[in-house]
Amino acid sequence: MAPCPTVIQPPSNELLLSPAWAVVGLTTHEYRAAHTVAAFLQANGIRIVPVNPLAESVLGEHGYAHLSDIDFPIDVVDIFRRSDKARAAR
Repeated sequence: MAPCPTVIQPPSNELLLSPAWAVVGLTTHEYRAAHTVAAFLQANGIRIVPVNPLAESVLGEHGYAHLSDIDFPIDVVDIFRRSDKARAAR
């Protein structure tokens, strides 16, 4: 069976109007999907909030180790984690 082609759909206008997105798994590694997506969002006026246990500052934004460390409203949570790691975090 041939692999299913990846189809990237642009986010809906409603999502793009959300002012703050937490990006779980965002790092300074520019070649990773999380970084590309976060840079796109930021370039389009969305505040990105890096969430990573290393709490790195990414794309000029302060990083947080956990979602629960963020002390302001987040509208969207975008998660970039391997599925086996995401299950372990439940």
